[in-house]
Amino acid sequence: PFADAKPYAPETQKVIVLMTDGKNELGANGADPSDGTLSGSPFYSDYTAYGYLRYGHFPTRTFSAATSYLDQRLLAACTNAKAKGIIIYTVLFRETDPGIKNLLQTCATNPSDAFTAANATSLNNAFQSIGANIAKLHLSK
Repeated sequence: PFADAKPYAPETQKVIVLMTDGKNELGANGADPSDGTLSGSPFYSDYTAYGYLRYGHFPTRTFSAATSYLDQRLLAACTNAKAKGIIIYTVLFRETDPGIKNLLQTCATNPSDAFTAANATSLNNAFQSIGANIAKLHLSK
């Protein structure tokens, strides 16, 4: 679907802007997320790209371990992208959890490439800063 993109080459810089508004966690659908006990739902969690937590597509069947697994997957994706020379900017919107801030700061190419925004104004400022940094990367002959 992205046939217009330039191939990897020394003169081509790839950039990812990752924006999120929260934690890598599953919603409980008829289950108590603190201990995973079912309260009548056959689904156990909200449906995700991995399916329902109860059906074993995660390496675990607990909510906290699933969150940890998703955090590890995010870091692996960021590490793999950075290894290919892709610059990663992260934007955390309306979340103050220090663990999530640290996760996105680790994901970003540099700590200064991780932004937090508490409202629309700071979100706009973050994207303006990212845009200015990306514009500096553009070289023309």
